[in-house]
Order: sequence, then structure tokens, then C-alpha cells
Amino acid sequence: MANNLIAVQVEDVNGDPAPDAEVLLFERSNGGRKQLPGTVVAGGLQTAQKVIFDLGNATSITIELKAPKFFGYSLDLKRDIAAGKYQVNARSPIWGLYTSEASGEIMVLLRLIALRVRKAPRQQAALPSRDIAPPVVDDPTGIWIDGSFRLVNLCDGKASRFPVILGREILGDAEKNNWERFRATETTVDPAQADSGNHFEWLEYGDPGGFRMLIAVWEINRAGARADGKMDFHFFFGPRTDIDFYSPPSIYPYKRKRILGQVVQPFAHLGYLYLSAGCTPDNFPDSGAAIAYQGMASRKSHVVVMPINAAGFFGPLLCRQGLHRLAREVAAYVSDNTWNTLEPSSEFSAGNRQTVNRIAVSGYSSGGPDAHRLFRHNSIAELLESYHKAKSDAQSQNFAKRLEPLNTALWKSPVDEFDRKWAEFYSVDAFYGSSSTAAFPAEFAPWFARGPDRILRVYATTMRMKSAPEVIAKKLADVFRGVTPKHVGRAKDPSYSADEWHRSDGRASLAWFSSAYMTFSGVLYMPTEPLSDGGHHTIPRVVFSHALAQSKLLDL
Repeated sequence: MANNLIAVQVEDVNGDPAPDAEVLLFERSNGGRKQLPGTVVAGGLQTAQKVIFDLGNATSITIELKAPKFFGYSLDLKRDIAAGKYQVNARSPIWGLYTSEASGEIMVLLRLIALRVRKAPRQQAALPSRDIAPPVVDDPTGIWIDGSFRLVNLCDGKASRFPVILGREILGDAEKNNWERFRATETTVDPAQADSGNHFEWLEYGDPGGFRMLIAVWEINRAGARADGKMDFHFFFGPRTDIDFYSPPSIYPYKRKRILGQVVQPFAHLGYLYLSAGCTPDNFPDSGAAIAYQGMASRKSHVVVMPINAAGFFGPLLCRQGLHRLAREVAAYVSDNTWNTLEPSSEFSAGNRQTVNRIAVSGYSSGGPDAHRLFRHNSIAELLESYHKAKSDAQSQNFAKRLEPLNTALWKSPVDEFDRKWAEFYSVDAFYGSSSTAAFPAEFAPWFARGPDRILRVYATTMRMKSAPEVIAKKLADVFRGVTPKHVGRAKDPSYSADEWHRSDGRASLAWFSSAYMTFSGVLYMPTEPLSDGGHHTIPRVVFSHALAQSKLLDL
């Protein structure tokens, strides 16, 4: 093998050539750097071009990658000449050998992955002398951080005596007015605990010079540094943002506005509201669902991903092709940028690459019907067609106009592989239509039946599901055949009522709660809401720990 030669090629997360990619190598020495010349070997339709570099005696090298439609980045390549070793500070690259057709020489091959995700920009932002267009304050052009470089409004501190539901049964004592109404246990959740492997990040996904989406990502329980090369995902589709809090639509993604006299960055707040948790009674009611904290308590190793929709527009993510591409992009990014106890690295012949393993999807509130589209649409083309067909729906027509110009080749990954990996779905108080039984998705039961490892969880309040027995009889009969429900309620007040169904094999659950049963006030780590809201804002705080603890996602 020619020890001084290395071939470098660039491909996307699907293994396809990254068009017009450019790779530059620089030798670092004596405080400076010198560009190393490269020889281009043309690729074909299915193979990426390669650039062959003669490293000479260089041992410390900077690699710079650029490619149109992808975000550029740089890596450090370290070389031990005597041992014939090569190492880069990332996990996603793929190592191999390449034989030059021209010379017959055998050399190390380094396959770099071009990414369409990057860390979202962060900006310290003082208040301007006047608002630019009230209620819009300004555009920091990045995620808002304070003078200590902390994310403003993200609660990521230690939560002691944090209640979660980790067993199969959910319902407790209906007479109680606290967490004892459920079979909850208390635990300590500390995202910053040494060696816990928890990390939150904002990402941008899409075209560097065009349409990009804001994505909230929380790596949980060492998901980004597993030795087995596996990475599990939980994709959470939250409520649509076509409401006043997130208007006008032009504030997406980074503009700040005044709400009730307070300056807020609405779309960042959305991610914090559902993923993070306050650590005192004073700030928790406004901090919401704590989905990432519940995930940490579940002891499941996974990455929770929350795409931030723009007035209800999720781009190409509401089809299986599109969501699979995002999963692959995030897997590569997270594994390349995760520090556990050691810097991310991979070596020639001993790579540490992590790839997508098992996928869970959840939909809450108006995000439920959006997540439901995954059952219906394989491809971006099918998703686009569904928007076009809704001719009387102005919003769907708007979505079609925004989706149509996208280069679908850059937003998709294979459907068949996604179908093998997507094995869990959680429906959380989803609004599928005014007739809660007729509108309940018919696709859930056949999807569940297609694989013995598939898991279905349905959680609902009476505002979103009038009759759980009717839904089971008409839409989930095969799923819950032979299952006897458990009922709890107050003897003197029938408005406090709840039921749960669980299959004996643990693969499916349905839990239904009356509005009163899911409504609380002044309870630690429990959102406070009026009875008129029907427990809708409380239910995600209660049930995600159950879904994740009972899941088949990887154990910590």
C-alpha cells in the first residue's frame, strides 16, 4: 500500500455522490498551513469522484469540504506515519481502500459525508431602541442567547423528585389531587450530570441558500456516543403554529416579538415549551411537557427531534422519504458533534460510525394529523399531490406552492428502509376531526399488524375522543381483541373518570381521561390549566414517560 497517498471522496447520507463537491487539504506546521495538491479521478453516475493527495511527511492536516446545496465544514486529520494510522475528529466518515486504475497503487480511502444540517447560528441580542414593526421587535438572525452564552428561556437544570410513569399501568387513585392520580414514581433528572450523555442543540436543515427548517434536537442517555453504532430516534410533531402567538408568519424562524409585554422568540420558545422542564414550582407551569426530561427518566438511549413548523408547514417531512432523510442527517451530525468523555473520532479500519436504528414517531394535538400523513404518503411526490387535491383548502395550496420548487433528490432517503426502522407510534390527544370516532385513523391497525415488533400507544382526553370503547370497536378491534379495560373514577363525582387498555404482550395501549381527571392546579411538575381546556395541555407531561419506558428503544 502506498503509505503517503490518500483518496478522498464526498457523498451524501444516502451514499450518493455529492454533486460538484470540493475537497481541500492543508498541512499544518510551525503555526502555518500549506495546501496539498490533489489529483482528481472522475466519478460516474453512481460513484463519486475522488481526489488523490500525496501527504508526504505531513502528520497534521486540515480537511475542508465544500459542496453546493450542502453545508461546508472542516475536519482534522492526524497521521502516524510509522504505524500507518489515520484518524479524523468525526464519526460519520467511512474508511476503506482504493486501488488506482492508472497506477495500480493501493491507498487509504476516506469517504466524507456532506450534510444538509448545521448548528443554528446563535446571537446575543440587546433590545433595540424601538421595535421594527410592532409587535415584532427585531431579527437577531439566530437563536437568542444571553450575555453568558446561554439559550434564553431553555430550562435544562436538575429536576429533583421528578414524577414519571415507568410501569405498564398508568392509572392510580382517582380521589387524589396530585401525581398519585397516576402510578407515578419520583426520580432525579439532571441533563448536565457528568457522563450522562445528554445534550440540546438547535439545527438548521435544508438548502444553505434557500429553504431551511429549524429543528430542535436533544440527545438523550448517550445516544450520540454508543459503541454499538446504533442510534434510535423519537420524532415529535407538535402543534401547528398558525395562531397569533407565532404571527405574522414572517417571524419564522428567529424574529422576536412582544407578547403580554414580554420579549419572546416564539419559535425557539416552542421547542423549549415541549422538550425542556422548569425546576421549581414557579417556572414549571410555563415550561410545559418536558418530553426530553421524561425521555431521560425512561433510561432509553435515543435522540428526540422536534421539527419546528412554520404556520403548519413541515416541508417534506410529512412523508416517509422525507422524514428518513432528516433521520440520517441528524444521525451523522449528532455522532460527529457529541462529546461524552472523548472527542468524536474514527480511525482507518476501525470507524465508529453511528446509523439510524429504530424510529418512534409521536403526534400531539394538531401535530397528530400531520404525523398521520406518514401512514399515507411514501414519497414527497405523494405528499405534494395530496396538497394539490385539496383545491378548496387555501393552506394546502400554499403548502403545495412552497413544496413544489424543492429538489426532491436532496430531501429524501429510501422508503423501504424507513419502513423497517419505523416501529413505534404515539398518538397524544390528537385532533383528527370533529367526529372523533369516524375521523380516527383507519391506518393505525393495519400498520400495527404488519410487524411483530411494532408498538402503538394512544392517549386521549374526552375533548379529543368522546368514546374510547367506540374507537376501539370500530377502528382498533384487532389491536385490542380480548383486552379488558381498567376503569377508575370518583364514587361521588363521575366527572373524574379514566380507562386504560393494555395488550398482554405490551405492544399496544390506549388510555382515556375525562377533562377533570387530567386537570390540576398548583401541583409540582404539573402544568396548571383551567378545566375548560380539558387537560389537553397536561396530558403530554403525563404520558410520554409511559410511552418511552414501555418502548423498545435502546436501553441506556
